[in-house]
Amino acid sequence: MKHFFFIIFLFISLSAYSQNERPFIVIPKFHYGYILPHHESMEYIIKDRIPAVDIMIGLPLLGRQKWQQLYNYPTIGGGFYHAKLGNPEVLGTANSLYIFMTSPYFKIKKNSFDYNVSLGLSYLSKSFDYKDNLYNFAIGTPLNIHVNFNFEHKYQITDKITLFSGVGFTHYSNGAYKMPNYGLNVISTTVGASYLFAKNKPERIKSEIPNFIKKYEFQISSAVGLNGGYPISADLYFLSELSVSFGRQYSHKRGWAFGAELFYNDKKANYFIADEIDYTKKDLLHLGVFVSYDIILGKITFSIQPGVYLFKKFEDGKPIYEKISLKYKFSKHFFCNLSIIAYYANAQYANTGFGFYF
Repeated sequence: MKHFFFIIFLFISLSAYSQNERPFIVIPKFHYGYILPHHESMEYIIKDRIPAVDIMIGLPLLGRQKWQQLYNYPTIGGGFYHAKLGNPEVLGTANSLYIFMTSPYFKIKKNSFDYNVSLGLSYLSKSFDYKDNLYNFAIGTPLNIHVNFNFEHKYQITDKITLFSGVGFTHYSNGAYKMPNYGLNVISTTVGASYLFAKNKPERIKSEIPNFIKKYEFQISSAVGLNGGYPISADLYFLSELSVSFGRQYSHKRGWAFGAELFYNDKKANYFIADEIDYTKKDLLHLGVFVSYDIILGKITFSIQPGVYLFKKFEDGKPIYEKISLKYKFSKHFFCNLSIIAYYANAQYANTGFGFYF
């Protein structure tokens, strides 16, 4: 009963706040799903389904910037996510804090079909330990990256209340900062509701979007990171990357590019050591080429980059790679970026750095 009164008090307080402040949305969600066993060794630690609860607070964007209108007036904000991972002794629970963006893909009267993307950090109560948790090959550290994608159908009951259901994908990983790091991939169904706290229905700005003038762009960037050792060890290896690309933005929201990347990773010395082959620092260099599909949200660019190696002296049986990057253009010619590099959807390492564009 005391929880019921607390919830009533919270909603009254939020409603009073919204009368004089900027409108905002409270979104409770419930998830129910299962872990995908993408490695054979994980099949033995998956015991049960995955229930989870999400509490999100968002700000409806009203079109003050051009990209907000182009993406059908999205909602941005932050949230808290709690999940039981189906095996209390080995996998434990996940608690995440994240930022998100929800955007309608298209609408039909009171129905809309939305996609939701969230990114943050998650604390997992159980991770690999030589003594106490030897079977958890999925997670090697308590602190991990939290990534979630959701596709939802929404039905607007009133100007303030919306109900929705959908399907989602959640991923936990430390970016191979420390091994083991198979990661956890969760597929789930989702149900929930949203409530708009506002004195009046927010008025959206509708302005004419000018025709897009296609433009070309050249980028050069560098990034550094740390990579955990495997087999399991406490060693951390330095890695760096130099990337150049040439691309074209062909609409307000989309672009493409192609380029080349030079990688250096101290960890690759293990392949020479295992075969008792002499090597130099130059032998740890590897060159790749890639194509990039870019999703552009104002100053932020999300890039999906499949690539293939043209040259490397060590043999690790991985001729192709995938890269996901998030870039923020903080000035007229400079940007910062965060990237995750994977092989066959298995995260290998993360790096961060800066770049120049014109």
